[in-house]
Parts: sequence; structure tokens; C-alpha cells
Amino acid sequence: MRDELLNETQFFGVDHARSAVSRWVADHNAVRPHSAMGYQTATADAAHPTTMGETLLTTETLRTPHCFTRANAHI
Repeated sequence: MRDELLNETQFFGVDHARSAVSRWVADHNAVRPHSAMGYQTATADAAHPTTMGETLLTTETLRTPHCFTRANAHI
């Protein structure tokens, strides 16, 4: 965002800045493909849960940090 918008745009007020940032965010999320997301847009990628997310939800149990175990409950 900084290189593509903030460093290259002269804003003429807060309303102009908000409008420009809003347009940039909409374009970035809904129009531009991202290589890290398999060349999908962020909006399309968010519509489908990732395999890693599903795997973590179904196979791993939540772990309690050592500082919150019963042995340390008196601390």
C-alpha cells in the first residue's frame, strides 16, 4: 500500500484520502490476483477455507501453555 498508493498520491484532505484508500483496498482484495493465494483474489480465497485451516481444526487439540497448568495454578 505504501509504495503503490501512499507514496505516490497527493491527498487534498481526509475525505480524499479515505476515498483513495477505500478504492485501493477494494481493488487489492477483489481484483488483483495474489501469487501466495494460488493467483486468486483475496476475496475468492477468503470464500474457501484453506486445507491447513481445516487440518488444524480437525486434527489438533488445543494445548494449554505450561504456565496455565494445574500445577502452576497457585501463581
